[in-house]
Amino acid sequence: MNLDRKTCCYAAAGLFLAIYFLVSVFAKEGPGLLALGDVIRLLLPFLAIFILGRHLAFTRGREKAFWALMTLGAALWFVPQVWRIWYDVVLKTPRPEPSLSHIFLFLHSIPLMAALALRPHHRRNDGELRTDFLDAVMLLFWWIYLYLFMVMPWRVAEGPISGIADFYFKALYLVENVALAAAAGFLFFFRPVRAWNRIYGRFFLYAAVYAAGSSLVDLQLFHLPYSGSIANVPVVAAMFFFVGIGLQETPSPSAVACEPPPTDCRALTALLALLALISMPAMALWVIYFSQAPAAVTVFRLKVTLAAIIALTLLVMLKQMLLNAELARLLRESQEIILHEKHLQDHLVSSEKMAALGQLVAGAAHEINNPLTAILGYADLLGQNAALGDEPRSLVQKIGQQARRTKRLVENLLSFAQQTPAEKTSVHINALLNNVLQLREPDLTGKKVRLKVRLEPELPRIRGNSNQLLQVFLHMMNNAVDALQEVGGGLLTIATASEDGWVVIKFSDTGSGVKEPQKIFDPFYTTKPVGKGAGLGLSACYGIVQDHGGKIECQNDPQGGATFMISLPAEAGAAENPPVA
Repeated sequence: MNLDRKTCCYAAAGLFLAIYFLVSVFAKEGPGLLALGDVIRLLLPFLAIFILGRHLAFTRGREKAFWALMTLGAALWFVPQVWRIWYDVVLKTPRPEPSLSHIFLFLHSIPLMAALALRPHHRRNDGELRTDFLDAVMLLFWWIYLYLFMVMPWRVAEGPISGIADFYFKALYLVENVALAAAAGFLFFFRPVRAWNRIYGRFFLYAAVYAAGSSLVDLQLFHLPYSGSIANVPVVAAMFFFVGIGLQETPSPSAVACEPPPTDCRALTALLALLALISMPAMALWVIYFSQAPAAVTVFRLKVTLAAIIALTLLVMLKQMLLNAELARLLRESQEIILHEKHLQDHLVSSEKMAALGQLVAGAAHEINNPLTAILGYADLLGQNAALGDEPRSLVQKIGQQARRTKRLVENLLSFAQQTPAEKTSVHINALLNNVLQLREPDLTGKKVRLKVRLEPELPRIRGNSNQLLQVFLHMMNNAVDALQEVGGGLLTIATASEDGWVVIKFSDTGSGVKEPQKIFDPFYTTKPVGKGAGLGLSACYGIVQDHGGKIECQNDPQGGATFMISLPAEAGAAENPPVA
């Protein structure tokens, strides 16, 4: 509803109240004035049911519960107005006092208290909403218990004591309305949330005016019992304010999210619910030892107290079960967060270690490269000397071989340090793995190593350097073959898959596993015998995968063996099917 329509509605309501006030002051008391007041008090709650209920269609969670309780309060308020119309207008006979309509009149404020107790402005999860709702239900039961404890015994007891029931009803109804106004004022003045201030402000205005107006009618200060009399003008005005609550739009989640979270008063609601439970046995003890009421009233009160204690105890047990489930959920989330942070910390430490070592290796490799080039050049010159004997020539060739081996090691060190940037193109991982298998398959003959390959047909391409990735896959396969040879053979499984925008490659073996998976990518860390590995292969693979924007992980399988999982970001679109390995 836009601002112009709201303004028109408020202006029409103000004009109607002014006319109603003038009619109440100057019109002659009689059946016509009585019918006018009754009809107005019937139509306004009926209108409130539809205006408040419309919010249920586009709200959820805590807000939906708030508007549902508000609509229930309007519906309970509508019932006694029908009863008034029936006797005052249709039957035209005096209304019987007391009647069941007083019960609905008293009950209509209780859902409104529960709606405020939910504090719909808070951004809570579903678990907290359930416990808050149980607290609100316990407070609702307590007010019903007060009515059954204070009013109903005098109405069901025999004898001329209905006047006592009427007195207790008016006193309790006044306390109920004052408590509702205090709760609305507390949220409006002391828990300000700009997005909900208009709703809380109109709620407080309604509750305050209605508490004052209903007390005037009950006390009959003006001695004007007619529904159309001036004493009922505040009640009718409060009904208009109540309808105005529904005219306010529910604040959007984005409007509430941009505000700082208000101070939580959740503990206060829970404390009030606990005090309500404790007050019941205290009131029963008062009845037993201090009350001078007739025996029938005392027995009725004790029965009501026992039933209420059982009902509220069941609600407390249900709340405790929900709290235990919520605590278990929070504990699981905390454990997951701690494990995730530890994983990130390990990766951060490894990345810092790799960066520092990369700078050191890059400088050393450049310094080694210059004398190494000279050694290779002089060795080639000596090898071309025709006057050189066979034995010296053999030594020169060995010098050249070792120098070239050292040069390859330096190139690996430079690649590890990422000092030689490589050009990246669109790469098909399945085709690259097929090349790796063709290169390594002849070497597996006689090693008791069985291969199992599962390549996803419609695998997306990735952006990378095929030579570097080929080096990574070859190293993964060599490590797996070495691990299987240590246990006398086994199964090596190579699989690819597409998962949420990532291309995942897994190398799984049935070997003895890795002793320390969290350290396997650290530079110079190796589990191989001395002379078989320098501990830089997996570190170089880690650096290459990181340079491609991917992740590489190692974990031991429960059934034995280890799995290396490489995840690389996929390009948009699926690749063509490669030849099957």
